[in-house]
Amino acid sequence: MGGLKWKPGDKEDTKRWHIFTSIFIHSGLASLILNTISLLYGAIGLERTFRVVRIGLLYYLSGLGGSLWSLYEYHIAVYVGASGAVCGLSGAVFSDIIINWKS
Repeated sequence: MGGLKWKPGDKEDTKRWHIFTSIFIHSGLASLILNTISLLYGAIGLERTFRVVRIGLLYYLSGLGGSLWSLYEYHIAVYVGASGAVCGLSGAVFSDIIINWKS
């Protein structure tokens, strides 16, 4: 399904691009639907507050961080990275709620 099986010592570097593009790969239909719902409910409010460019950068950087951590921790496993990027946006939503909480 587009996952990567790569070890840090591999000589074949034709698959290293996958670290940067795995952010847009889902592990199945359920993952696609749940991530889309999460983005619709969370990211739209963030985009209104912080604008599209900042949210896009946050999405990409959190997905890249999740992909690199997955590669570091489970370097022989096949992985996809869309959920890591959505978790980064979910963390931003919760941070925004906590910072702007008024009792």
